[in-house]
Amino acid sequence: MLHGVTGSGEMITPLAQRIIPTGWDLFCPNAETPHHKRGFSWWPLENMEDKSRALGNGPHPYDSLDQAVHSLANALPNDDLYICGFSQGGAMAMELLSTSAASRIKGLILLGTRVLRPLELRQSLADSEGVMCWMHGAEDKFIDLEEAIVIPQTFEDAGWSVKRLAHEKGHLIPFALQDELKAWLAHLK
Repeated sequence: MLHGVTGSGEMITPLAQRIIPTGWDLFCPNAETPHHKRGFSWWPLENMEDKSRALGNGPHPYDSLDQAVHSLANALPNDDLYICGFSQGGAMAMELLSTSAASRIKGLILLGTRVLRPLELRQSLADSEGVMCWMHGAEDKFIDLEEAIVIPQTFEDAGWSVKRLAHEKGHLIPFALQDELKAWLAHLK
């Protein structure tokens, strides 16, 4: 499971342990970039300060993002993978579909996140198949629901099986939906 900005593998582990089905292996890595407040960031945030650039529009030096994605891909276990990511970790999960790890990715769980490079994601999805669970809060102040709603549609358009879980809260994973996430994952086993 991939943490968000200011998070860590250690901080996201309790949530991951609540939703992972019995018998599954758990991998909760830390991002490599320390965040100035606490925890880590998957890429240096100063490279994504402009929202239009963060969405992949206009010129943008993606070198640090590409380095982070490929470093993470090389650290992943060599088994079939279901990758769960919250916020920035969800964006990283989608980015992994453009790496050598893509053929091992059988599913994604994308929680409160956005697409960084929509065109590249569509290209990656064209050569893949899988399942995806998407969750987002209507009151999310960091990533607007209108921006996030394109994620499940993009995956559905590519032929992926998608489960949508919307909630009325903000940028979080409501406790009440954690059992539903676990049940969805358990049916994949």
